[in-house]
Amino acid sequence: MPLLRVLDLSHSFMFKELPAGIGNLAELRYLNLSHTDIVSLPEEMRNLVKLQHLNLQHSFLQELPAGIGSLVELRYLNPSATRIRSLPEEMRNLVKLQHLNLWHSFLQELPVGFGNLAELRYLNLSGTGITSLPEEMKNLVNMQHLEFQSSCLQELPAGIGDLAELQYLNLSNTWIRSLPEEIGNLVKLKHLDLRTVFLDRIPQGAISRLSELRVMKLYNSMWEEGSEGFNISELESLEHLIHLDLTTSTVHDLERLLGSSKLLKVTRFLQLEGCEGLTTSIRLSYLFTEIRRISIEKCNMLEEVTIGADGETYDDYPVSSLEYLHLRNNSGLKCILVGCGCFENLSSISIEHCYKLKKIDSLLQLESLEKIEISNCYELEEVISKIADDDDDDEEVGDKGLMQLSFISLKNVPKLTSIWSDALHFPSLEVMEVSACPKLKKLPLSLHSAHNSLREIRGGKECMMTSKGFDDIEACLMLSNYRAELHRIAAIRAGPNKKDLDLAYHIEHLHMAKQKIREEKLKLEDRCSATATYGRADTSDIHIHKGSKGKLRNSKHGLSSRPNLQMEEGS
Repeated sequence: MPLLRVLDLSHSFMFKELPAGIGNLAELRYLNLSHTDIVSLPEEMRNLVKLQHLNLQHSFLQELPAGIGSLVELRYLNPSATRIRSLPEEMRNLVKLQHLNLWHSFLQELPVGFGNLAELRYLNLSGTGITSLPEEMKNLVNMQHLEFQSSCLQELPAGIGDLAELQYLNLSNTWIRSLPEEIGNLVKLKHLDLRTVFLDRIPQGAISRLSELRVMKLYNSMWEEGSEGFNISELESLEHLIHLDLTTSTVHDLERLLGSSKLLKVTRFLQLEGCEGLTTSIRLSYLFTEIRRISIEKCNMLEEVTIGADGETYDDYPVSSLEYLHLRNNSGLKCILVGCGCFENLSSISIEHCYKLKKIDSLLQLESLEKIEISNCYELEEVISKIADDDDDDEEVGDKGLMQLSFISLKNVPKLTSIWSDALHFPSLEVMEVSACPKLKKLPLSLHSAHNSLREIRGGKECMMTSKGFDDIEACLMLSNYRAELHRIAAIRAGPNKKDLDLAYHIEHLHMAKQKIREEKLKLEDRCSATATYGRADTSDIHIHKGSKGKLRNSKHGLSSRPNLQMEEGS
């Protein structure tokens, strides 16, 4: 095969090394060894002098041979996600190399002579152990795309400003603490990612000089603003800016943002963290029409968050683009109010560690909600509350429901007694998760609440022990629409005296399930009453799963000490 030009061995696990004869393929241009068990390359690889494309990603390669320097026609080299710890100095000979991807390799430093790769346009060192860059990086004058995400990089050399063609620079989640003044020389830079970079200082005027900048990501990053440093007003001078992710920790910065119609139009992610001057309440209304994600964290003086507009005026408000709202570690937050309209795109709400939160009013007005997560809210008693002047009766609201909701998770909400006072319509609900909510005894479900959609119900040991709780489980079994055998319902472990009460029964088919469940429920309640003298029963974890075909699985010693309630469906 002396004329072979393309050899693709990707996803082949038949061999760990290439035969020496690979060097005889003198016309080979393309070699793909990705996703293989290759651990080394033969020295004969040096004979592939016409090779232009070499893909080694996700292999077990431990080093590149020195002979790789002979591949003088190589344009593309990808040893990403390999075990390579160093590069041979002979790589300086790859003067035509344009694309080098070392993503998540074990690389610790770049070799001497790396600056010789003057044609290099793409370099990815994300996830590597690189801590610094050589000064000769300034010689890579054709570089257009640089990535260092989640690497150990601690500083940028001043020579970074000589990369006049650079358009994309990703420094997110690195150890960099300051940016050099010369970064302002990157006049063709279009994308700058500084997410999760805790900068001590951004040079004043450097950002405003990036005249072509289109995307600026400062989300979850802290930077010092002052007379000698960067301030938000610099962003207003960027004529081509279309995407801004921003974290602010002062009310002063927030006011600057709100006072700039230009920045409000381009802001996509906004994080308010530790805004000590942010007191009493905040209304997420028409001011945030273009923002897709808002996170409010550690604003301990904040007591109230209002989502939406006043009921009488909301028709005048433009529709918001907000999709995700995250409230975390706001220790003073007591109330979340949901107003009318404008937040038609809000699909996910996450509330964590808001210890004083007592009320969430009119959540049902957020009709596009797909995901609700609430955890460690110690005072919350009801997830979906109604405002006092709500004229809708429960039946009408229940029919309306949350049409798009697919996932709801409630964890460690000890005072929670109700999700909603009656059954709700959940046509899209797939997973309901409840744990460490000891006072929650009833789910807002009926036989038709999540017809054809519910796949899993995950419950903790404190939940659903009353007769009403068993009604809920019965409803869940029916609405899950199982059409094959339901294999297992087992296990209620008794209380303080460790008297075991085990129940396991088999349901043949869905059309017979309802009557069988009712009969066994009555038996179970009788047996629970008979054991009342031994103390309050304690449930094990409950897990209802609609998935692949399965069988009743017990350990070889019988039921485990923490048995599960699990049902599986065959196709």
